Amino acid sequence: MSTIESSQNRTQWLEKKRLRIGSSDARAILGCGYEGESEATVYDRMVFGISKQFSPSQIQLLQEGRIMEPAILEIFSYRNPQWDCYPATGLDLQVHPDYPDLCCTIDCGAVHKTTGQRIVVEAKFEPHGSYEDYQDEGVPLKHYVQVQHQLICTGLAGGYLVSLLKGNYKQRWIDRDEPLIEQMLIAYAKFMTNVQERKRPQGHPLAEYASIVASSDPKQACLLGSQASQSVREILDLQKQLGSIESKLESLKPQVAKSAKGCSLVILDDQRVVRIGKTVFETRKGLPRGTKVIP
Repeated sequence: MSTIESSQNRTQWLEKKRLRIGSSDARAILGCGYEGESEATVYDRMVFGISKQFSPSQIQLLQEGRIMEPAILEIFSYRNPQWDCYPATGLDLQVHPDYPDLCCTIDCGAVHKTTGQRIVVEAKFEPHGSYEDYQDEGVPLKHYVQVQHQLICTGLAGGYLVSLLKGNYKQRWIDRDEPLIEQMLIAYAKFMTNVQERKRPQGHPLAEYASIVASSDPKQACLLGSQASQSVREILDLQKQLGSIESKLESLKPQVAKSAKGCSLVILDDQRVVRIGKTVFETRKGLPRGTKVIP
């Protein structure tokens, strides 16, 4: 079972959370984060301390969500009298002893009055959400991942997603998804290795650029010396090369995919084994046992 790390104030809470993967970070790492968030932005926060910059519309939506959250949880409690609910303080981090690099702050916990089962309850305010995501008892992937992350951190077996979708209350039960959790833990381990080795995931702008922009005045200019000027020239040249390389990569991948005939592993003419991933190609030491080779 998880432990709870309490904080005296928001600053302390943020500091405890900064070097861990939280629920929204999980979404970003797995490719379904909030607008403007990605694996690279989570890396920037952990390594460089660069905080996400929200647009005015995003800030307004977040504030409205905080206001509406207690009401959404109150509706859940009213409609589900079999559960005793205890909303979280907002400054408590759930950390599982087996996964110290992960954490979450739950919106609400609940205990079944008869069985004693404990669950998490995640509340969402979605004035611009899509009804299609909830059709046939469906759950939006981004919320599904977030709840699975909470189940990892708490050690619990399931929970509810409750949403106020364009004024309509939606409630979905989510079971612990062990196959997905296994893949999430692999992705987390790879990400934390990159953090420790200071290998930033691919993405733009680079962390250094973001750091400069965050602390600079757009209406000021300064003269650079020869060494700094040369660095800027090299950056400009490298940016051109990156653009050319990325364009070349994108043109080659479809050709390889066609020749691979639907296989995720390919054997080169020099006998090297390569795994074709969704975003990267990786050299493998050999073929897994039982692999069927087709011409």
